[in-house]
Amino acid sequence: FIKNNIAEPMAVPKEIYLIAALPLTAVGKTFNPLLKQDTMKRAFQDAFADFNMTLKISVEPDKTYGTVTTIEVDSDPSEEIMGDVRQALNQYAFHIIIKNKNEGF
Repeated sequence: FIKNNIAEPMAVPKEIYLIAALPLTAVGKTFNPLLKQDTMKRAFQDAFADFNMTLKISVEPDKTYGTVTTIEVDSDPSEEIMGDVRQALNQYAFHIIIKNKNEGF
């Protein structure tokens, strides 16, 4: 429906998802940083969907990097799997911290 009704191809959204409510500032404007953080978290969840790992993903504002994504691995993955994870992360320009619950990465 949307593709047929938006004349500019670059304006067609790649993905649409529903959220309960838009995050708002104190004056009622859309608070875009929270939308960005939610989008980043969804991107990482999609990127790791094929890995059989339990992950805790958090995206937080950071004074140095702007935004930092922390990925906490609950399982004890092999070095091969962690290499695949790092390779998957190379496509992102975000600052990323990977933590293993059992040992430091």
